Amino acid sequence: MSRRKTIAVTVVGIIVVVFGAFFFLKKDNNSTTENEPELIDARGEHISSGKVAKTVRLNSGYEMPTIGLSTQSMDDATAEEAVYMALKTGYRLIDTAQQYGNETGVGKGIQRAIKDGIVRREDIFISTRIMSNDYTSSLSKLQTNYIDLLLIQHKSEAEDKAAYRVLEEGVRAGKVHSIGVAGYYTKEAIDEVFSFATITPAVIQNENHIQYQNTKLQENASKFDIIIEAQNPLHGSDEVVKEIAKRHNKTETQILLHWQLQEGYVAIPNSSEQNQIEENFKIFDFELSGEEILKIRDLDKQIRYEN
Repeated sequence: MSRRKTIAVTVVGIIVVVFGAFFFLKKDNNSTTENEPELIDARGEHISSGKVAKTVRLNSGYEMPTIGLSTQSMDDATAEEAVYMALKTGYRLIDTAQQYGNETGVGKGIQRAIKDGIVRREDIFISTRIMSNDYTSSLSKLQTNYIDLLLIQHKSEAEDKAAYRVLEEGVRAGKVHSIGVAGYYTKEAIDEVFSFATITPAVIQNENHIQYQNTKLQENASKFDIIIEAQNPLHGSDEVVKEIAKRHNKTETQILLHWQLQEGYVAIPNSSEQNQIEENFKIFDFELSGEEILKIRDLDKQIRYEN
């Protein structure tokens, strides 16, 4: 056989091998897709498997981190250290509230991180909740010129209306970027807010975990591009979660937090321990399958642990 014919045969052979591999892989991928359960989220989007985003755009136009640190039940000194460690770890969402009594400590932790060159103020998303229809004290304690997200706690309609007016005034004054509500669990409760709001809330902060999933509320809120923020996202566990954690070589906590984000929630776990703060943040390097999401959804018992 001539050299030219030999080369031609070799080239043909290579082409056959390449195309054979291509079709095999294509068939294999299609097979995987066919076996993947068809999951649709509240926005009507396919959510089977996929990596989660680190930020979400609010209806106010601002970007909000999808994982943050809650400082609930911390005193000032503890909150300062926890916030500093969180920012050093990579967190950019810090959540506090006037009722926690630790805004001063949160502010100190933020300022330490800024002074040490870990982060800039514009990179941090500070969230707090008012109780006294006044946010200026929070600005002072947090040592900031503006608050990224300001929330009210659900009380009575009259009290909520007055408090929400304060939030809207903060937006118009340029002291507040986004506003929201906390403790609103039903469509009727949200409709109440719409009855007096002139600015649509961007966030609803609620208890949300595998045993109490805000699915119906999320479906309604998504019509207005309102994000559900999961407070106390780590309540409850199950053998199903343990099995999924083992499969991914992750902790149960990491599975629970990743599930929150993959379902379209923002999560703010609470911890003041460095190891736990770091563990809670390591949730962006794996994916839950559609089947795993379905199994976790089935754990919903509509059990709330807080009033």
